[in-house]
Amino acid sequence: MLNGAAAGFVRIGLVPSVINTLLRPTLAAIGQRAPEIQVQVVEGAGDEMLGAVANGRVDFAIIGSINPDFTSDIIVSPICEEEVCVLAHPDHPVFRRRNLLLSDLTGQRWILPEKGNAIWVGFDALFRRNGLNPPTPAVTTNSVHTLKSMVHSGQYLTMMTRVIFALEEENNLVRPLPLPETSWKREIVLVRRSHHQAMPAEKLVLSELMRHARALAC
Repeated sequence: MLNGAAAGFVRIGLVPSVINTLLRPTLAAIGQRAPEIQVQVVEGAGDEMLGAVANGRVDFAIIGSINPDFTSDIIVSPICEEEVCVLAHPDHPVFRRRNLLLSDLTGQRWILPEKGNAIWVGFDALFRRNGLNPPTPAVTTNSVHTLKSMVHSGQYLTMMTRVIFALEEENNLVRPLPLPETSWKREIVLVRRSHHQAMPAEKLVLSELMRHARALAC
């Protein structure tokens, strides 16, 4: 029983890394169960999506946890985790270094997502907890396509959710660095307004999304 959820309009905010793992299977399931539901997807950095939830631009958002000062109007619920690591093209000079150290990465050229992303928090923490000053990225971008293209050039390191580069890694276009400390898990959270009255269509989309998130956590 869909209980009135067979039609409606749902606005979802998200970060790019969850498109394949959560959004795509969720929309496929909705397309089968309630094809009359319309979904608007808004993509952006974590802090941008937090703002979109707060001002009502989206009904809810799926982002990486960035530990901001949430207001009482925002509810944050952890739903799964995803791996973040440092990657580069296999021809990048770092792979030719013997006994590669984290300090060797401070003088390299980096490309990162724009600030406001959970990646920045992990990037900064990685170097500081090892007594190093974080390198200043040569390039920042809000475009995953630009980031991938620059990494493929063989001149840049990046820190990124590994799933973003899954196809490239499978085809040996990128490799994670062989340094255990450069890989970490980030928490993916659901962000909603506390007084938002979810309509049946939104509840159905959320239930499907959470079902896929639970499968990822297994």
